[in-house]
Amino acid sequence: MPSLKSLTRRERVAEVMDQPGIDPGEHALALAGLRRINALSRCSASLFAPIRELAQARSSTPLRVLDLACGGGDTAIDLALLARRSGILLILEGSDISPSSVTIARANAERRGADARFCRADALADPLPSGPDAACPDGYDVVLTSLFLHHLDDHDAEMLLGLMARRARQPLLDHAHRWTALGAGGLPAG
Repeated sequence: MPSLKSLTRRERVAEVMDQPGIDPGEHALALAGLRRINALSRCSASLFAPIRELAQARSSTPLRVLDLACGGGDTAIDLALLARRSGILLILEGSDISPSSVTIARANAERRGADARFCRADALADPLPSGPDAACPDGYDVVLTSLFLHHLDDHDAEMLLGLMARRARQPLLDHAHRWTALGAGGLPAG
């Protein structure tokens, strides 16, 4: 058992789903495990509350939301379904560097009847690729990521948060391990 002293510094360990050339079946299993974690943590419900407030303030124009490093698309799909049930106008998009994650996210959205679009993109690329099968060239009102920062070293995590702040029209909120850009230019809250 690790000592408490080991908690004073961050130690990153490669995860199965981060391995290049991962078997597609193993990747699907890893994403299914994340889906269970997302469901148990009620991640999407906690993210939806501030997004709903922003969307209601803009009632006639859809709020554009991007989920970076979306994996199997669980958060974007859940947000799309919550928005539909609440009568909120959202345009939900997700991006992931992994082509198999994007394929799985698209299949999950179709299976669950969610209006969410997914594209392949590196969350750390600047700018994000744009076009018919890429990120929206008009930008986003909200940019979020969930269960991704721990995959990055400190430098890349800081770079990602800076990119999120520039890509979104709203400031950053820290919600446990979920970082969401929700306002014009800003710094992490808390």
